Amino acid sequence: MANYDRDVHIDPDELYGRHAGSARRVSDREAVNWLNIRRSWQAYLLLLPVFALLLLFNYYPPVLGLVRAFYDWAPLKKPVFVGLQNFADYLFYYPESAREFTNIAKFLVYSMFAHVGMPFVMAELIYSVRKPAIKEFYRFLVVLPMLVPQLVALLLWRHMYDPAFGPINALLEVVGMGTLTRNWLGDPKTALYAVMMVNFPWVATVGTLICLGGLSQISDSIVDACLLDGCTGL
Repeated sequence: MANYDRDVHIDPDELYGRHAGSARRVSDREAVNWLNIRRSWQAYLLLLPVFALLLLFNYYPPVLGLVRAFYDWAPLKKPVFVGLQNFADYLFYYPESAREFTNIAKFLVYSMFAHVGMPFVMAELIYSVRKPAIKEFYRFLVVLPMLVPQLVALLLWRHMYDPAFGPINALLEVVGMGTLTRNWLGDPKTALYAVMMVNFPWVATVGTLICLGGLSQISDSIVDACLLDGCTGL
């Protein structure tokens, strides 16, 4: 043990020099980062309006709603801080709270399936296509809906659900299932599920492209090794 202690020796100059070198490298990296920012100031300037709009319309409303949840307030009325009283009233005294929690749970399951599951399935199907030209064509078809504004899509689905002139009820009448026609968005039994069916088959363009980009990073050697090992499609 004594021999071991005698052999261990740390040169203070070497130690301080090592720290000085690390500090110098950190300083150099920070200088390079600021240099890149100064070189790309036009890009940052162009991004400022985008982030300003995001803060105003995407982040400010939910933060404001969360803050006001702790107050008793109304328009033209001075807010009064009540702490968790609003939450207690909603959980224990509001008669619709149980049904609303159930609807939220249903919508959560639907969102996971529609916005995560289906884009991944579509990305897997496109990735499995071996002919590059056909694969690019399918990728183009996935991106094509981005050209249609979401407002137009919502108006189209609203027309489809129209109880008097909508094609869904008209189709049910034609095939002899007129007893199933109804006001899809006005009936409490079907309104939630009608909203869930909007944008069917739920091939979210951005989600599909993200999953497809991740799959495309998998090396061909890994795929070939899986095939040689007898892996099935799933």
